[in-house]
Order: sequence, then C-alpha cells, then structure tokens
Amino acid sequence: MDFNEVTRWYDGYILTQFPHIYNPKSVTEALRRRSFSNYWTATETYEALKRYMDMDFDGLRTDILQMLSGGRVKINTRRFQNDMRSFKTMDDVLTLLIHLGYLGYDSTTKEAFIPNREIVEEFENAKKAIRVLGGKYERRLDFYLPDSEIYRNLFIIKKEGQTPLRFPRKAGIPSKEPIGGNQNGNK
Repeated sequence: MDFNEVTRWYDGYILTQFPHIYNPKSVTEALRRRSFSNYWTATETYEALKRYMDMDFDGLRTDILQMLSGGRVKINTRRFQNDMRSFKTMDDVLTLLIHLGYLGYDSTTKEAFIPNREIVEEFENAKKAIRVLGGKYERRLDFYLPDSEIYRNLFIIKKEGQTPLRFPRKAGIPSKEPIGGNQNGNK
C-alpha cells in the first residue's frame, strides 16, 4: 500500500512532540482489507452533538463549513467543562469534537481542523442527511493548494426545501438508524 495515501487517509492528528499521529484502528483495517476506506466507528455522541451544531453557537455552522473546505478555525479549549451537557459556546462544541477525534487541534496556533480523508468521509456520510433535511449536496472539490502539499476539500450545499417535521428525533434513534449511514456498516 502507498504510504502517502495512508497518510492522506489516516494521519493528521497532532501532539506537541509528535506531528504525525495516525488512527491505528483504521490503518490496521486498511492493511488487513488492502483497501483505503472510512473505517471510522460512528458514535451516538456525534449524533447528539447535531442539535448543538444546529443552534449555531457563535457561527459554528460557518466554521464547520470552513473546516470541511480544508480551513482551520481558532478555538479556546481552556473553557471546556469536560461534560456532555454544558455547551454554551462554539468553543465548547468544537473542543468536544476534538476530544472525540472528529477534529484535530494544533496547540501552537490554537486552531481546530478536520485531520484527514477518513474524517472527511465521515462528514460526507452527512450528504444523505443534508438531502433528507432539505438541502442538496451539489459537489465536493478535492485539491491541493498551489505550490504546496496541503490538501483541501470544498463542499457545495444548497438549501432547497423544508426540514421534515419528524426531525429532530429522540435520543438513541440516530445511532440505531443514521440518516447518512456509514460506508462499512459500522455503528
């Protein structure tokens, strides 16, 4: 398997002294199956956070779209209370996503970002959910920034209809019946 492709799919997490941290479960699965794919295990926690993202604390939706396009977002992780109920700011939600592994964090620049292709794929699972909720996924653009090895994604989504009245759903249902699903059937 190509090491650069492994890096693109599963690297991107950063610790101060270790700039390249890979998702070990996913690397192992890719090697075992001899195929690059999204081996991320979806969690109910992420589904539960959807309601906080919908509240759009401090422009959270805009910042998530910025990260989906390969950008980074300044974040204050020091205010996080380390619980699953006391979300008061965008920083609280983004810090929790960092703790869960959905976002990377650069402590030097104090920025959150989507760390790798696998997590981009996890966010892409939301395409169906976007459609069901009244949006239309138009396309994803993959590219490298000019004169660099920095990889970016740009997602184009257009709001076209109303969100069905059956949403939001009760706790526990999204993990059992995800709208977007998961490519490998993981729950």
